[in-house]
Amino acid sequence: MHNRYGAGLTAEQIATIDSVTVIADRWTAGERRDGWCADAVAAVRQGCADARLLGVALGHVLATRPPHHRRLALLYRAAGADPLAAAMTRQWYRRVRTGGVDAA
Repeated sequence: MHNRYGAGLTAEQIATIDSVTVIADRWTAGERRDGWCADAVAAVRQGCADARLLGVALGHVLATRPPHHRRLALLYRAAGADPLAAAMTRQWYRRVRTGGVDAA
């Protein structure tokens, strides 16, 4: 079954990614954007310590957000996002956009 992040994630994992995305957004574009630093990395890691899930979140950002969201991508990378998971998620989005995968 596919979800908005690709295949093979549980509801709990999806909720974790959603939650860490809110945390990361606060540090890069929200009320704490001017304080982006080691505290931001620590906050993201506290929200999600799983490198694979951080990689999925990174892939989602790279595939769906405009290039000016580089700070968000940098934050996920600094927090230890798995680059393979990011690449796989980004590739999944490409296939969905071209009709090669059922997004349902």
